[in-house]
Amino acid sequence: MTEEQLFSIGNAANLCGVSSKALRYYESLELIQPKLVSKENGYRYYDKETLLLIPIIKYYQQVGLDLKHVKKLISLTGCNNHYHFLTASREEIKAKRDELLISLASVDDWLQLIIEGEMCLQNQNQLQAGLPSQVVSLKYYCEEKSYCQLEQLYRYNYKESIINLEWTKYLKNKQLEVSGPVILKYDSYQEKMTGQARSLTILQHCFPESPEFSSFGGFMALSCYHIGPLEKIEETYQKIVDYAELCQYTLKSECYERHVIDYWVTKNDEEFVTEIIIPTATDDK
Repeated sequence: MTEEQLFSIGNAANLCGVSSKALRYYESLELIQPKLVSKENGYRYYDKETLLLIPIIKYYQQVGLDLKHVKKLISLTGCNNHYHFLTASREEIKAKRDELLISLASVDDWLQLIIEGEMCLQNQNQLQAGLPSQVVSLKYYCEEKSYCQLEQLYRYNYKESIINLEWTKYLKNKQLEVSGPVILKYDSYQEKMTGQARSLTILQHCFPESPEFSSFGGFMALSCYHIGPLEKIEETYQKIVDYAELCQYTLKSECYERHVIDYWVTKNDEEFVTEIIIPTATDDK
């Protein structure tokens, strides 16, 4: 083969739609080798047979293989070897996809919480003309599945309950990921609002999803957003209790605090938004 039948690195790069830097990188990984290296100036020249490897490399990268795996796959011969290698690579790609989907769901959930919290804060600012800033409402909470939960002692330390070390360790041991708001369940709203609660159950939506996990919702409840420091949250509980008495709703014992904006987002506790949820005894019809 004469030198006229070879391509300089610039021409080779242009022909294959890659950069000269990429060709040198492929060479450093021993994916391709120039057909000729000039002894006089070190210029590299490639033949057509070598350049035909470039589309193969680019395609393998397109299907998600890194160059280390590409090199190994190129070295294999036979359909059987390629089948087993690509099957294993497919499982790796699926695992990465699942991780990305969880990350995307977590980001989407967090964005929705921020939007919800910002709407509450804006609504509060707009209701300063003699109207109550926190409105009690009767709502139906659709049942949401795949919630994991952990019961633990409670000492009225809100930050430790929300940014929860025991919860983090529990999830790691179970190999679970979570997204969406932290929900704290108390067995008695009366004990919670009077400072007598001694335990709570933390709930959060988890991945991978499973029907074996608990659920949240599936009930009617009175709810009200508490805006501001959590140390004053009993004031909003009292609003719900007063509303229930006025409208003759019977409240169940348990209650939930759904943390929308908290320590995860801001250090200003005046911007905290917490939805208090107390199920009513007139639901389930």
